[in-house]
Amino acid sequence: MAAFSYVMKIEMQTNDGENMDRKGINADLYLCEGSNARYLNGGNMGTERSIFCREVVARFGHHLGLRYNVGEENGLKPDQIKAIATYLGTLDAYDHPVGSHSSLRLEKQHEQFEPLLGFKDFQGVWYQLRRELHTEVIGWRDKSAKAGHKWVVSDDESGAIDENQIDRAESHAWQVMTAGGEGMDLYSGYKDPSYNDIGLEDFSRMKKTLDYVISPAALFSLPQVNKHLPEMTSADGLVANQ
Repeated sequence: MAAFSYVMKIEMQTNDGENMDRKGINADLYLCEGSNARYLNGGNMGTERSIFCREVVARFGHHLGLRYNVGEENGLKPDQIKAIATYLGTLDAYDHPVGSHSSLRLEKQHEQFEPLLGFKDFQGVWYQLRRELHTEVIGWRDKSAKAGHKWVVSDDESGAIDENQIDRAESHAWQVMTAGGEGMDLYSGYKDPSYNDIGLEDFSRMKKTLDYVISPAALFSLPQVNKHLPEMTSADGLVANQ
């Protein structure tokens, strides 16, 4: 099912989580950044990382629409990701999904994700795509389905998209969602220090851009369309302007 998610990577406080639950916002909980992915037990499951995972689940596991992302640009090895995913799954009573972000480089993404295909404790890739969005989403959905455990795939961190880059935002959203992707996590950053992923306070400036991003999700959410989504497959060959 296609869904729109506008994700902020934040340290959730109690009020943040409750507000997201009321608003129906999908909360992506990132467990690390590339710079600190190996701070606990070198990236392996050990005493410190186990305690950290328990704290995360205990504090945030009750929230609705939550999913655990092993880490942004984490660079962890597939076996390390598997161990973390399995441990989180044993702790979480609500079966929240576990997935992973990635390097920007496509070859690094394939090195990290290929060994995870078919692994039942890992539910998807929510990672950064800036090129070949449509084909990459189709590729991971098809490969995971053939491996017997279909993933949820979404585009996170598609490159900075500011309030004036409507065409880029709209193009990325349609490419991902028409490929069967869950959605696009729009990323604001870099150009304006007062309006980036860290300093963002006023979402109203992005309203026009967000309206265009939401449009494909609105289409796929229509009852007459949504009920057929499980039967749909990508058929790009039917159009001439691929």
